[in-house]
Amino acid sequence: GAILRLYVAGDRRNDSTTRELSVLLKRSLHGGWLYGYAEPLVRWNHASNGRPDLGLGLGVDVLFSGAAAR
Repeated sequence: GAILRLYVAGDRRNDSTTRELSVLLKRSLHGGWLYGYAEPLVRWNHASNGRPDLGLGLGVDVLFSGAAAR
């Protein structure tokens, strides 16, 4: 699956704002219980004068459904 995410945060006291745009791409790696994801993102921060910062998040999700019932 894929998710498009837009995140905006700010603070009036010190006039700081952050904007982030990312796409989360997630797929099953093994048997419906192990998932991997990649999330390329672009972040604009007021402190960096609006220049975009590029990033990449990588991760793994593991589902343990039914293990607690045993």
